[in-house]
Amino acid sequence: MFLPPSDVAISAPFASGGGKVFIYNGAATTTISSTPSQVIQGNALGTTLNLVNLTSFGTSLSSGVDIDGNTYNDLAVGAYNSGQVFVLRTRPTAQVVVSLTANPTLVQLTNGLLPLCNLNGTGYACFNLTACLTYTGNGVSNRLNLTVTIIGDTSNQALGLESRVFIGTNSTASTYVTTVAATKNSQSCVMLPVYIKNGILDKLNGFTMQMNPSVQDFAPPPQNGNGTLTNLTGYPVLSVQGTSTVQVTSIDRGNCSSGSCIPIPNLAIRLLNISYEVSNGTGQSLVAQQTTNLNMWFNVTNSGQNAFATLLTFLIPKSQLYFIRCDPNLAYLSTIQDYSPTLFLCTCQVANPLQSGNYSVIAVRMQPTANIDVSQG
Repeated sequence: MFLPPSDVAISAPFASGGGKVFIYNGAATTTISSTPSQVIQGNALGTTLNLVNLTSFGTSLSSGVDIDGNTYNDLAVGAYNSGQVFVLRTRPTAQVVVSLTANPTLVQLTNGLLPLCNLNGTGYACFNLTACLTYTGNGVSNRLNLTVTIIGDTSNQALGLESRVFIGTNSTASTYVTTVAATKNSQSCVMLPVYIKNGILDKLNGFTMQMNPSVQDFAPPPQNGNGTLTNLTGYPVLSVQGTSTVQVTSIDRGNCSSGSCIPIPNLAIRLLNISYEVSNGTGQSLVAQQTTNLNMWFNVTNSGQNAFATLLTFLIPKSQLYFIRCDPNLAYLSTIQDYSPTLFLCTCQVANPLQSGNYSVIAVRMQPTANIDVSQG
């Protein structure tokens, strides 16, 4: 339970679930939020303590005593109809200041993927992450085992795409978890190598790395009554501040040797073929629920200089078609979003880069939502 001195507890003893107590976080310089940070339900608490049919939880409240001496006042809650009083102890708060840095912050992905690092006998472009943290706080243990989770390429992972990096020595994981034995008021740091996968299509958008600290949560012992109190100094609530993300920029200069060089591509698109798969029915109409897929193949050619982050975008009518995806064997990213009340905007990533003199074939798959006459082409 988290109840700093500036917080407010409000009870509703006749609410559903045997009564409830609402905790609202407050602060000296802001108003109290209208949304409770915690809702403690009587029946849920009673189940934990093997008390059946607990009612009127929250008949009375008192928070004037620090029972366990951790410098935080605890909260006593009465349940008059059940003849029970509960003491909800307040966990201490640890202020954690984090810092996540990368070196270098600019990685060139050309000519051997320099700088080159070795992972299990294979060379990769790479950079180093340094994750540091310092914690303070009243009533908090002088030593804490903090869990540090490093998430690689968060922007890709947020889109449901494959991460473009590996994290940690001899690791193939895009998320790295380690335990740091931290000392109060002292900085603790972890340094990790990050390897960029070879052959990635998206070389332009860079890599966002994220650091998340956490601590083991407190689980109440399976007992009912006046058992020995567990010391909560090692189970604080974390208040995290500082820099928890870092952006590493990637570049692929190709044949461009100057840092100010801006390539000028020359792109052309051509429809190669259209086909559709029919579960039943005949004729020149695409019939909803009978036509399973409408497939179109496009050829995108670049006769100019390297084209970075090349995208194929198109609009389709909401009333007739629904976009499924670009062929994942050919395209890296597929998205669909509202463009207007009647149209969807669909995007396929073609290549990054689409190199000079090269082409890419993109297969687009859609499903009809209404009958479409295709006899006119």
